[in-house]
Amino acid sequence: MNCNLSLNIRADILLQAQAGIKYENIVENVAHDHKKNISKGTITKIRDKYDDTNTLIDKPRPGRPKLLEPEEEKAIIRAVKKDPKLTAVDIYNDPELNQPNASIRTIQYLLKEYGLEATTTQPQQLSPEAIEQRLAFANKYMNEPDIWPKIVFSDESDLYPYKAGKLFIRRCRGEYPLSYYNMNTRWDERTVKVWGCISIEGVGPLVRYSGTMENTKLIEIYESQLIKNYPKLRGSSTRPGALLFQQDNAGPHRHNNVARWFKENKVCKIFWPPYSPDLNPLENVWGILQDELYKYNDDLETSEDVWEVAQEIWKKDINSCIPKLYKSLHDRMLEVIERSGGRIDR
Repeated sequence: MNCNLSLNIRADILLQAQAGIKYENIVENVAHDHKKNISKGTITKIRDKYDDTNTLIDKPRPGRPKLLEPEEEKAIIRAVKKDPKLTAVDIYNDPELNQPNASIRTIQYLLKEYGLEATTTQPQQLSPEAIEQRLAFANKYMNEPDIWPKIVFSDESDLYPYKAGKLFIRRCRGEYPLSYYNMNTRWDERTVKVWGCISIEGVGPLVRYSGTMENTKLIEIYESQLIKNYPKLRGSSTRPGALLFQQDNAGPHRHNNVARWFKENKVCKIFWPPYSPDLNPLENVWGILQDELYKYNDDLETSEDVWEVAQEIWKKDINSCIPKLYKSLHDRMLEVIERSGGRIDR
């Protein structure tokens, strides 16, 4: 048995083998889906192990006695199932959960033994339809490099002091993964909900809102901020505006009232493929903003503090990175094409 293979990968291999898929095809699938190189012998060992033991979990090797008592193990597993965002480092630093002072590696082995795999909140798979639309989008705009300076990008985000990057969660084998890219699921009472937009010339308005973003709130923001800051978005009955507007496919964005507002105000939108935050440079701006907020973490006690500092960072520190982000759009299209419509690392 290859101990470097996670339980998720072993289970995938077993399911394919039981479905009658040829071993050479399973080898190719694992290399493509999991970036792991396996042999046909590994597949045979996995099948034999499951047939003999009815499990894919490796038996613990003989060695020193377990540091964690059964009740202590159960307490850790209960805590992780209650809060899947807990990392091995979080548990290691928690004196109540880690009373024996087990090492990070020991905790990682324990979580793996119980089948609690660390999974990024980035979607694990894109549907064929989404891949097809992303690929068509990339092919179209690879040949239209002049389009990017004309686009005003928009997005919503939850801001609070934390290091930007993908968030990982623990989930049991077979459990459906969360399907949000770079999802901000760590709740912090200092959280500030914002809508923002950028253009090639720099940042636009940063608007704070409360509760859930709804179509009425969105239209209010468009009415009070969007046209005011970007009058060139508005066209006429005979001619489109000089700028195009981008928004993703979130529910409020697709509401009939919002579509009606765009039509009445003669604002043209660029089609945006589904599940494509990796193509939106504003996602990178949120990451930069989060990293800057994190530097003030100890000084930010309330959401009002976060909002005040976020506005300062937005106005003073973001503009310098925007030209580079717009230049990256051509390379993003190229990467999507190279990955046949797959997600890119941005």
